[in-house]
Amino acid sequence: MPEPYFLKLRNDSSDEDFSRISSFLKMKKEKVLLASPEKNWFLAVLEKKTAEELKRMRKVELVGGVTLRRREIKIIRRPKTQA
Repeated sequence: MPEPYFLKLRNDSSDEDFSRISSFLKMKKEKVLLASPEKNWFLAVLEKKTAEELKRMRKVELVGGVTLRRREIKIIRRPKTQA
């Protein structure tokens, strides 16, 4: 089952490296949620197998799981006053 992952490239990565990783994700048909070519990172929904392949790449510094939890807003209601 696909899960969200944070993917960070090394600081010495070039624009070509970023393009290669983008192409790799596109080829694997993975869903990229956010990406920053200036900062060399991706937020993507990946299969575990793809995440393991990315971890073995030289230009990849970090592949980490991301936990997205549902925001909950508590509703505070005033008791009805009797007129």
